[in-house]
Amino acid sequence: MIGARRCLVAGLCLWGAGVQVGEAIGAAGMGLMVIGFAWVQISRRSARLSAFRPHTADTRSAHTADTGSSGAENLFARLRVFWPIGLYVTWALVAPMLAGELPSSGGLFRTLDWAFVALGALAFSELDARGRRVVAITCGAMLLTSCLAAALQFFGAWPSREAMEPLKILHPSFDRVYEPASADSTSHFMAGGLLFHRLKFAGVSGVFTLWAVALAVQLRGRERIAAAAVASIGALSVLVFPVVRAAAIALLVAVALTAAFASTRRRVALALGAGLLVLGGAVAALNPEMRARVAAASSVTGNEDRVFLRRAGLVALVKHPIVGLGAGRYHAFDYLSPDAPESVRTHPGKAHLQLLSIAVEAGVPGAAIFLAMLIWLAARLWPQGAAGLGILLYLALMGLLHDPLFHPETSMAIAFGLAAAARGVGEPVIHEQA
Repeated sequence: MIGARRCLVAGLCLWGAGVQVGEAIGAAGMGLMVIGFAWVQISRRSARLSAFRPHTADTRSAHTADTGSSGAENLFARLRVFWPIGLYVTWALVAPMLAGELPSSGGLFRTLDWAFVALGALAFSELDARGRRVVAITCGAMLLTSCLAAALQFFGAWPSREAMEPLKILHPSFDRVYEPASADSTSHFMAGGLLFHRLKFAGVSGVFTLWAVALAVQLRGRERIAAAAVASIGALSVLVFPVVRAAAIALLVAVALTAAFASTRRRVALALGAGLLVLGGAVAALNPEMRARVAAASSVTGNEDRVFLRRAGLVALVKHPIVGLGAGRYHAFDYLSPDAPESVRTHPGKAHLQLLSIAVEAGVPGAAIFLAMLIWLAARLWPQGAAGLGILLYLALMGLLHDPLFHPETSMAIAFGLAAAARGVGEPVIHEQA
């Protein structure tokens, strides 16, 4: 059992830390987590069976059948609690397939990320306090490392493009961190941390920052100080280094409300949330590159390119309203109007409105199921899962102007954060002594 739990902890650590570096490492962690979880279940079943060894062969076989079936029934009962997630994943993948629309590989795995919310929640429920502490420390350390890399990139202290060229085979998006932070900036650059992509860095780091905020409110002593330090560095890094508007505003609101959700004292919660909101807003307002990007937006909803992208999404939705195009099969440039600018025609993204993009790929029923799934998750997490509530809010706010789930690392990070927050959902697990 000790080896199984160590494998499970290693998988969760690799998932949470790896997704802050790249999709492949995070996916490897998810796979190792599944292996560790299965190993724990097998070890538990073997331990139960060994308790009946003194019995006769006939009695032992009867107990074996009863024990094995009860263990399997318990696991399936815990999984059935997450039926809204299963309903969404099934519809998003199966309904378009029945209409002849197969998902792309990227769309398939981004949809399956939601299934890992349930699997990850069961995996987290298997950990004791020490195991959860190890996972939190590993993820926090990687967040600090990524934020340090973002700081170096932002201030131009990162190795030059030529020096990084030999490593480009490991990470194809190195060039993104050498883009000036604004049209007038010559000394600041759009940082992307160890993901080397500013939107991915903001989305993923925001998720782990919200987890750290909840821990900082809930823990005590040195652990609270450590979690608060990680949360502060993470929040400030997202607000300053990647020069993102939607994610920065979304994180400000989500951080404040996560702190309020996590506190059991209403007045303290309101004061803490308001203070974080004001402090973060001041930091963002003092950032000249952020002010320049906000001023460059022609409307509250961003630049005019989003108008064409959303119009294309609506055209695609009208043509495929029931089952959609299939996960990962929607490309905005296939549905753009003739007057769309060239910059939009080469845009690789979706509708820049998360719910609309999901509706195009899974149909209107799929979007309705997705929205119902999020509401169900929020209801199950209330009031104990403060980090999960904050992450759902973060996703919802970013989704008004972007498609955060379009980036696989952000999708995997959101699944990880929700799984950690939902570990108490379902039947509690009684841990045996290893």
